[in-house]
Amino acid sequence: MAEQLLMEKIINMDKNFQEKKEYDRIERLISSVTRHLKLILNTRRGTVLIDPDYGMPDFSEMPVDLSSSKTDLMKDGIKEVVEKYEERIIDVNITIEPKTDNNLSMHFGLSGTIIHEDVKIPINLMTTIGPDNKFDLTSITRKLKI
Repeated sequence: MAEQLLMEKIINMDKNFQEKKEYDRIERLISSVTRHLKLILNTRRGTVLIDPDYGMPDFSEMPVDLSSSKTDLMKDGIKEVVEKYEERIIDVNITIEPKTDNNLSMHFGLSGTIIHEDVKIPINLMTTIGPDNKFDLTSITRKLKI
């Protein structure tokens, strides 16, 4: 005998479709936020005519000796720009990640919460500043609770 009647299958199929549809909407939202963050972080401050404060200060002028006060300035700069120009994220937190074998790049963790229709969606990204002064963002975890 079948596990479900035909009508139950149809009802459950619709539920699964709605859940998948909501999951896809949230994934698109997270992707949109991540793309916008990458755009913000890779735009140099002063290069956008309509808003001279949009973008990041030029860290390439920073001395090679990255003491804690200098990395704090970088963290604060990143946080300030993200909070100002990506309003879909709240509770922004920037952390310095341990050094890797590559001494020419620097790693920051960028985390926060996206609020979407009364649902809190955590976002955790690894931010890498390469030797070319470009930011790259990689998702660490996405724990979606729908």
